[in-house]
Amino acid sequence: MKQVSLSKLLIKQIMLAILAGLLISLPITLIPAYFFVQSNIQTQTEHLQKLSHKEVAKHLNTGWQQSNIDLIFAHLKQEIPSATFYMQKHPDFIKHTEKTIAIDSKPIQKLIEQVQANNQTVITTDILNGKLYAAYPIKFEQTCLACHQAEVKAGTIKLNQQAGAIAYETPFSTATVSVVTQILFFLLFMGTFIGIALYLTNRSIHQKLLFPLQDLSKRIASLKLDNHAQLVDWRRSKHTIIEVDQIDERISQHIQAIQGIYSKLDALIVTEHETGLFHKERFNEVMSYELMRAKRYEHEFCVIVIKLLGAESSNTEVFNTLSEEEQLAAQVHAFSQHISNDSRITDLAFRINEEVFVIIAPETGLEGAMMMQEHLLSDLKDGKTNASNEEDYLFNFNFKMGYAVYPADGLTAKQLMHEAAIRMNTHDY
Repeated sequence: MKQVSLSKLLIKQIMLAILAGLLISLPITLIPAYFFVQSNIQTQTEHLQKLSHKEVAKHLNTGWQQSNIDLIFAHLKQEIPSATFYMQKHPDFIKHTEKTIAIDSKPIQKLIEQVQANNQTVITTDILNGKLYAAYPIKFEQTCLACHQAEVKAGTIKLNQQAGAIAYETPFSTATVSVVTQILFFLLFMGTFIGIALYLTNRSIHQKLLFPLQDLSKRIASLKLDNHAQLVDWRRSKHTIIEVDQIDERISQHIQAIQGIYSKLDALIVTEHETGLFHKERFNEVMSYELMRAKRYEHEFCVIVIKLLGAESSNTEVFNTLSEEEQLAAQVHAFSQHISNDSRITDLAFRINEEVFVIIAPETGLEGAMMMQEHLLSDLKDGKTNASNEEDYLFNFNFKMGYAVYPADGLTAKQLMHEAAIRMNTHDY
């Protein structure tokens, strides 16, 4: 995985968003704009053609004189002031003695020739030069036939026959698109461009920055570092953004440091801070020591195993205001207090896991084990204690209890615990 810094990623993404925005917004804007402009040009040319027919019928009744043509052009320029107009007779009506006015614009001359050949309106645009060219035919109308009766009788002139062509050229921007239309298409382009750029940028930032940060946040929230016994699983993964990867790496380093501290604390800790009982890590050491001592001096000792199955509080009004974790902690704490208070100074009480407690009683045989069990049973049934939140609760504990005596019930720790578990599972309290 190639990693990049956040600044480089943002610059790259912004450039890509701009490029993608242009590639998408340009056709979205230009395609309808093209058809709109073509429609405007067509409408404008048709309007000029109608106006030209009126001007020709009005001013050419005395012939194709330059003064008459100038009047026609003057009126047409009122429609498009920036345009340059040209007018030429059809070749069929140019006399040998008549001098033809030369047209110095090659595009215009070419359009007039196309009109004369096809008798149709021709429109072209030169985007590079910013020019619009158009030419349309001038035809004989009914009013014109009255002036050319001899030609009509001879069959050389007919109604709607092409008499000539008018052409014009004008700057493309001013002749076709109004200011309002330009603003509308500009707004369409900018809206499309900005929308696409924002979408792509937002999508990339979410995928490459925000989602990885949210994942880190969820993983951090799932950690519970208040209990050194909890296993913390923090798996490092590479991130595209260097800064996010550095954050993940630092968190991983801190987690490893905390785990190292907890490992050192585990080596030093003697009792649990939650219950006050001896830590489970010390149980095997104490059991091994008691077995060796009992074997050496031929003394008895016993183990009592107690499993907490559940508890109910009669003070439900206050107890139910606690969370589920706080309720469980209060039950375990109260149960541990009973075990600690009912154990002798020489006894060692351990909490093996969440619900299992073990008492090792040195110099205690079968009779002593039975007496300890009866005493614990009586006190746990009563259930009154003072909880950590300074509210008095009366618990009804549901538990199992069993005992085993060395050497009668076994010579090893495994045998003793097995025998105690058998007795525990045969009685409910």
